[in-house]
Amino acid sequence: MIEKTVYHIKIKFIEPVLGSQPGKASLVERYIRSKLHNEIEKLERKIQKTKDYDERKILEEKLALLQRDADEESLQIDAEDRLTVFPRSPEGFLSLLNYQILGFFKETANSYLESGMKNKFSRYADVRASLNGNYRFCLFKREGEPITEPDMILERPLRAFAGGQYIVSITASEALLPPIEVEFYLVVLGPAQKHNITEKVIKSCLEIGREKGGISQWRNAGFGKFETIHFTKI
Repeated sequence: MIEKTVYHIKIKFIEPVLGSQPGKASLVERYIRSKLHNEIEKLERKIQKTKDYDERKILEEKLALLQRDADEESLQIDAEDRLTVFPRSPEGFLSLLNYQILGFFKETANSYLESGMKNKFSRYADVRASLNGNYRFCLFKREGEPITEPDMILERPLRAFAGGQYIVSITASEALLPPIEVEFYLVVLGPAQKHNITEKVIKSCLEIGREKGGISQWRNAGFGKFETIHFTKI
């Protein structure tokens, strides 16, 4: 029988956490389209005031490009990639997928503790939302209750090319604000002397999750940091 070690872990986020899965484009499309219409109105006013023939022609060319991009069928700014959301469980609850949490352990151990740990976590470790039933969806909870809606949409500036010029666009993410908690099980297969995924290594990764790197999107800006509020080997 394969040796197996199971850790029951609960974390509490101390910074906002952002959704990282591609979502619907409607929010960003509306924003970009409104920016285009504002630019069109500005150009139309400029054209009316301009007396110089050459300058007027240049402005009219720019206006034609913007009007083309404002058309429903021609606006192509990859908006689908600009709004990221949280995965939903079959019941509609916001969650982290188990592989996102395992990815945190892989990258953290490999970057901060020992080169080669990424492959060891991939081969010998697994994250599970529960030991029976739900395997993949690690639910966000607040005061013990699953969360069904994000707290806000966090928007960040992004330059986009449209109408032959750059305009300021946005990238947007669903966001959850503390206090929020996530509970999961880390399962490690095989003897520790073979993979070196010890309790000390796991706790060190969790400590780094508080001090340096978090989970999910925009970690380099400090989002997704957490602290461990429960750790038990079972």
